[in-house]
Amino acid sequence: MPRKRQKLPKTTLDEVYDAQSENRWDDAVRLAQQAEEYARAESDVDSLAISIAYQAELKLGHAKVAELRRLAKRAAKLTEKGCSPLARTTVFLKLGYVYVAIGDIDQAINQAYGAIEEARNLGDSRKECSSYILFSQINAVRGELQHALAFVREAMSIAERNSQIELQLSLILRRARIYRQMGDLSTALDDLDKAEALAVEHGLEKHNGGIMLTRAFIYRSIGDHDRARNVRSKAIESASSGFAQVSLQEIVADNVGVMLGGAFYTDTLRYLYSLEKELTAWRGSSFSLFLDVTIATALNAKGQNQAALKRLWPAFSFVSSESEEHYDEFCDAVRQLSIALEGLGQNDHAKKLVSFLDDLLDVQRREFAHGTMRNLAKTRLMEEVTRYIDFVRYDLRNLPGRVFKVGGLRVNLKNGEFLIDGKKRGELIRNRLPIFALLVRHKNQLVTYDQILSKCGDDALAILNKKERARYYVSAIRKQLKHKVKIEPVTNKGYRLLAK
Repeated sequence: MPRKRQKLPKTTLDEVYDAQSENRWDDAVRLAQQAEEYARAESDVDSLAISIAYQAELKLGHAKVAELRRLAKRAAKLTEKGCSPLARTTVFLKLGYVYVAIGDIDQAINQAYGAIEEARNLGDSRKECSSYILFSQINAVRGELQHALAFVREAMSIAERNSQIELQLSLILRRARIYRQMGDLSTALDDLDKAEALAVEHGLEKHNGGIMLTRAFIYRSIGDHDRARNVRSKAIESASSGFAQVSLQEIVADNVGVMLGGAFYTDTLRYLYSLEKELTAWRGSSFSLFLDVTIATALNAKGQNQAALKRLWPAFSFVSSESEEHYDEFCDAVRQLSIALEGLGQNDHAKKLVSFLDDLLDVQRREFAHGTMRNLAKTRLMEEVTRYIDFVRYDLRNLPGRVFKVGGLRVNLKNGEFLIDGKKRGELIRNRLPIFALLVRHKNQLVTYDQILSKCGDDALAILNKKERARYYVSAIRKQLKHKVKIEPVTNKGYRLLAK
């Protein structure tokens, strides 16, 4: 007798949206994957395309670029296979933001044009407004700030026609950020006054914390540190008196998401460090844990993987003592640790942690499917992962801290710091340190393109052929080290570092 196919639990896209709105990222990803399975079983092309686009959007900052591209391509293919115009518009918008975040501006522009064309054909002014916002984001990232402002104005006119007050407030804040980028700080502050008045008039005080934190950031930019501290303290006080640390966490997550999405890594770190100084009373709390992991995320995005590691070690100490109460934060910390280790060339450790992360998320998925809490399974898995992380820390502490020397150049092969003529000049970041260490280890010998790329993992350059990709990294190393080291090409084979 044939086995009866198990019925999949129905998961709607509304559930995914709710989880995303509440910053429950791992839940949102899990729900999007379940929505994909259900849509495939029901042959619902619209929901299938949107659920895959959701996954790409939700995994920004947590997945490799190659995985994000695969998800984006799958969603894009489905838009050509009988998707409704409304579903196509939704997918175009989500993929537009994904491509902005991974730096593929040409593809982002294509998605934005597709979205606005479909929205106009549908006569859907809200989707048209969202398309203008995407165009504004693209132009802000490209540095074309006047164009970014023009698109915000177009979006604002639609929001005003539709009486979308909360969207108007969001657009005023976006406009204030653009003015800040342009250096027009007085206009940015005027916009924040308008946003605050709008929030009070329409009972949207929940946005006041975000408005005040943005105001504090601008005061800091103009050197008015006292006012910056006062306003930031009020924002924190506001969050503490209302929804306590959870409310502030949502405000910070929103601001960080916007800044990282626009690749403003330095601004993000300044913002987080300034918050940390104000929050000494919350040290050791769950918010402090959130802040450590968020700072590590920003450091990884900037390529400062060594600094990210230093942020993550205390986070693991806190989580392991609290056990499964902070299971989601533990998963986030494991994810960022794997990214940091991959950036430092510790690919074996990184792969092992990715495997552990899959197991951690699988336990959550099984809990959801069976409607039960498997506390023991979670605790045991966290203990196993924590033991492995202790081993990683020991392993990293005992790496040989050799220094490569040539002329006035000194490069620490453990942490990537380099000095020129006795002065610290920087740090080899991302994939550059493991590649340079490989060249040093085989100095005066051929290092093939494949050997070089084995130290890179997947990144935005994966679309190039291996010769071009290797040339990019070697050229970047030469340039960063001020051409103090001689790395010569070996025609159609690889490179050789020349040293005594």
